[in-house]
Amino acid sequence: EGTNPSYIEQLSVSVVICAYNELSNLQELLPLLQKQTYPDFEIIIVNDRSEDGTAQWLEEQSQQIPYLKCTHISQTPSGYNPKKYALSRGISLAKNEIILLTDADCRPSTTEWITLMQNQFEPQTDIVLGVSPYFKHNTFLNAFIQFETFYTALQYLSFAKLKMPYMGVGRNLAYRKAIFEHKKQFFKKIKHITGGDDDLWIGKIANSKNTKICLNPDSFVYSKPKTSLTAWFRQKQRHLSVGKFYSFKIKSYLATLHLSQALFWMMSLICFGAYCVSLLSDIKLYFWAFILREISLLIIWGLIHQKYRLPVHIIGLLFFDLLFIFYIFITGIIAFSKKTISWN
Repeated sequence: EGTNPSYIEQLSVSVVICAYNELSNLQELLPLLQKQTYPDFEIIIVNDRSEDGTAQWLEEQSQQIPYLKCTHISQTPSGYNPKKYALSRGISLAKNEIILLTDADCRPSTTEWITLMQNQFEPQTDIVLGVSPYFKHNTFLNAFIQFETFYTALQYLSFAKLKMPYMGVGRNLAYRKAIFEHKKQFFKKIKHITGGDDDLWIGKIANSKNTKICLNPDSFVYSKPKTSLTAWFRQKQRHLSVGKFYSFKIKSYLATLHLSQALFWMMSLICFGAYCVSLLSDIKLYFWAFILREISLLIIWGLIHQKYRLPVHIIGLLFFDLLFIFYIFITGIIAFSKKTISWN
C-alpha cells in the first residue's frame, strides 16, 4: 500500500531483535542491518539466555558499532513467557519513536527495508504491517510452507485493507513506542502466553484508522523455514495456539472462511464420487462450479504472486488448497487443546 507522497516524515527507528542461541544467524543478519540506508536508526539485540557465545560476540560488536545496543537476560522472571519478557526488555531500551521488529533468522530483502516500512507512518498511523515470506527450497514441505505463508498473508493483509486488522507477523512489524507504553497493561496481561506478541497484541492496539500495510517487495523480510516436519509442526502449534484468544468477531470470520473452503471441497468430492459410482446421472453443474472456482483462484493468486513477488508454487496451488483444510483443522485442534507450548 503506497504512502502519501506529500507526507513523509523521517522518524527515528529502533530495530529490536530477540535471540536465543542464534549466534550464527546474528552474524549473518547484523551486517545486513548495517547496510540499511535509513539515516536514523539503532539496533537493539536482546540476548535471551543464550549459551552459544552470543553474549561475548555481541559485546565485541557493540564496541565497534555505536548504534548497536545489547542487553543480556540470564533468567526469565516467574509468570513471563521468555519471548514476551525479552521483547519488553528490548522495547524498554529503545530511545526512538518507531519500533521495528524482526527475528535473528530473518534477512531484509533490500537495503531499503527500514526506509520503506518507516515511510508508511503518517500522523494518524500507529502500526505498519509488513510481509515476511520464507526462503524457497525444492522440497514438498517447503512448498506447503510457502503456500501456508502466502495464504496467511492474504488473510491478515486483506482484513487490514478492509479496516479490520487483527494480526501481523513479528518478523516484519512496526509500531510507535508510544502506543506500546500506552497499552502496556494489556501486554502484561498476555505476558504468560506463548505467542501473541504479533496477533493478540496487534488485535488489541490496531483499529480501522491507525493501521497501514507495506506491500512493496523491497520491504519484505525473508525468514529461514523449518526443514523437518516435526520442527515445522511444533512451530505452527505455537502460532495457532493463540487463536483461541482472538475476539469473537475475528474467530467467526476466520471460521466462516475455513468452513466454506472445507464445505466446497467436501461437496465437490462427494459429487464426483457419487457420479463415479453412478449415483448421479449429471455432474455438469458441479463440474463447472468447481472449474470456475479453481480458475478464479489461480488467476487471482497468480496475479498477486506476480505483482508482489511472493514466493509460492503456482502449479501446486489447487492441491495445497485442499491439503490446507486438513492442516488447519488438525493442527488447530491440537494447538487449541494444549495448555502449554514453549517458545524454543
